[in-house]
Amino acid sequence: MKIRTIILRFCLGLLLMIFLLEFSGIGIFAAAYPEKAITVILPFKAGGGTDTSMRLLQPILGEILGVKLNFVYKPGAGGVLGYLEISKSKPDGYTIGAVNWPHVLVPTILKEDPGYKLEELQPVAVYNKDRAVLCVHKDDPWDTFEDLLEDSKNRPRKISLSCPTRLAYGPGAIYRMEEATGIKLTTVWFEGGAPSAQAFLGGHTDAWLINGSVMRKYPDEVKPLAVLGEKRTTYFPDTPTFAELGYPSVLSFTYRAIVVPAGTDPKIVEILSRAIREAVKDPKFQEIMKEKGVDPFYLNTQELEDFSKEEFQSTKSLIEKFE
Repeated sequence: MKIRTIILRFCLGLLLMIFLLEFSGIGIFAAAYPEKAITVILPFKAGGGTDTSMRLLQPILGEILGVKLNFVYKPGAGGVLGYLEISKSKPDGYTIGAVNWPHVLVPTILKEDPGYKLEELQPVAVYNKDRAVLCVHKDDPWDTFEDLLEDSKNRPRKISLSCPTRLAYGPGAIYRMEEATGIKLTTVWFEGGAPSAQAFLGGHTDAWLINGSVMRKYPDEVKPLAVLGEKRTTYFPDTPTFAELGYPSVLSFTYRAIVVPAGTDPKIVEILSRAIREAVKDPKFQEIMKEKGVDPFYLNTQELEDFSKEEFQSTKSLIEKFE
């Protein structure tokens, strides 16, 4: 009788555990995840905004998940090689990608077949929002955006603008700025934030459009003119937004996010999304991100999927209009 009672209680306990795991949204098979180190693919070179922000997230997210996060850099073709590598990886949760929105969308708009499809990348969560800033050299004659705008109208396409690669950064920001203000610059595209910085700082271009987290590394060399965001940045508090200058449609920001290959168990996606949310809320992460001039920001899987659909249509419309 005692043996039957023990067996019955064990079975009931096991059923209860399975129920609780499933009810919590984790599931019995994903409950042990992760059990080993996770590979993080970065589609851009070291030193850019994606690398910088992910390195800030790495130790805290790794601590929450209880495993190491190992970086693998796959730069090239404006991020396309990295996106392709992520999309073709085994969907087991042990290869994830650190990508940027809306940058990941642009190659699928500009190219008939960039090598990957958006549906091959499963969004997980956003952990950072980085606003773009338009700047010039410290000793340049332009002290305001109006100065640069007037000069560009007097000398159309004679002023060069350094930008990260066209496929990764996206022409949407440039087109929004031209459409709203009438500015006429010549854009020079590079393979990521770090090479664009080298070109600008080396004096090979006149102006620079880059995410604020990258630009703030060079306070003695740059003069910010305007922020392409809904509010001013904490690290350039005296720099106005384009909205303040009368151009509210000139917005450009980067959502830095984690994705996994399509087909990954939804319960694993949920585990990763929850871990990222916990990391973004962590006081240590909040403090170090703000010290580096990066905004901690969280969107869950559904919110990122919704944003992706809206931004795809918006960017596609701009490109079709200007090209």
